[in-house]
Amino acid sequence: MSTISFGRLFFQYLCLAGCFIGTPLMAATVEVVYPEGDNQGNRLQISATVEAVQHARLATQQAGLLETLYVEVGDEVNAGEPLLALDNQLATLELNEAKASLTAARLAQEEAKRLYEELKALASKKFVAATLISERRAQLAQSEAELSRQQAAMAIKQEQLRRHTLYAPFDGIIAERLVNLGEWVNQQSAVLSLVQADALRLKLAIPQEYFQQVPLGAKVSITGDHDRSTTLSTHIDRIVPVSDRQSRAFIAYISIPPSAGLNVGMSATATIALNDSASGRLWLPKSAIKQHPDGGASVFAVEGGKAQRHIVRIEAQKQNRVAISGAPAGKAYVKSGVELLRDGDALSITGAQEPKQ
Repeated sequence: MSTISFGRLFFQYLCLAGCFIGTPLMAATVEVVYPEGDNQGNRLQISATVEAVQHARLATQQAGLLETLYVEVGDEVNAGEPLLALDNQLATLELNEAKASLTAARLAQEEAKRLYEELKALASKKFVAATLISERRAQLAQSEAELSRQQAAMAIKQEQLRRHTLYAPFDGIIAERLVNLGEWVNQQSAVLSLVQADALRLKLAIPQEYFQQVPLGAKVSITGDHDRSTTLSTHIDRIVPVSDRQSRAFIAYISIPPSAGLNVGMSATATIALNDSASGRLWLPKSAIKQHPDGGASVFAVEGGKAQRHIVRIEAQKQNRVAISGAPAGKAYVKSGVELLRDGDALSITGAQEPKQ
C-alpha cells in the first residue's frame, strides 16, 4: 500500500473517530466579545424642527372692513390684548337701538307692575272684578317677557360689537400679518399668526421599528444645528402611540425650556438612548453571526469552556453591528470563526473584548 493511500485512510479514521466521540479533536482557538445593550450606548439620532406648543392662525369672528391695527410683526402681546379692530359703526348703531328698546320694555314692565299692584289693593276691598285682576296679571307677565326678550337682544348686539375686535388668546409674538388696513375681512379667514415663544418643543417622527425601544421618559440629548457646542439633556415627555400610514412612524414630543437658546423654526438633532433591554435585544459584531442555508442565524456563547449554540433572530443592523434577540445577556460570545463551530465544541479563548462603557 502506498504512503499516500495509508495517509488518506488514517485521516478518514480520525474523522470517523471524532464523529463517534462527538467532540472535536482539539479546542478551537477563538476570540470572544461581550454583547452591547442599551446601557452600553446604542443610540438613535433624529433631526427635527423646533416648534411652539401654541401656534395659532387667528381669524375674526365677524366679517367687516379692517379699520385699526394695534400690533405689528414681531410685537409681544399678552392674553386678552386687542390686536385689530373692524369698522363697527353699524354694530354700534344697532346696539344703541337695542338699548333704547330695552329701556322702553323696562318702563312698560314697571308700569304694568304698578297698575297690577293698585288693582290688587282694590280687589282686597271688593271694589274690582276678579276678571280685571286676571287681565292685569296677564299684562304684567307679558311685559316681563318682553323685557327679557329685549335684554337678550341687547346682549346679542353687545357680543356682535365685541366680535369686531380680535383679542390675543395667549401670550406670544406676532409672527405674521396677513391683512392690511382697508381690506375686507371674512369670518374664518386668517389675519394674524401668533406664536407662544416661551413654550417650545421638538416633534420627532420615530420609525415604527423602534417603538418598543423608545419608552415615555427615554433620555434624549438635543443639539441645535446652529450651535454644536451646546447640548441639552432632557427626556421624552409625550408619545402618540399611532403610526402614520405613509411614513410608518410614530410621534414623540420633547419640551424645550426657554433657556436652551432655541427658537421656533430652528433645526436640532435629538439623540435618543434606545431601551434594547426592554425588548431583549443584544448587539454583536456581524462576524459573530452564523448564517444558515435556510435563512436563519445562530450565535455561540461560551459556557464552561465550550460553544453553546443559540438560534437567534436578527432585529436590526447598524454599520458592522447586528441586533439579535433570543440569546441570553451577560455571556461572552464567539467573535469570529463561527462558520466551522458546532454546539459543544471545546474552545480556547485568546482574547475577550469587554463591553463599552
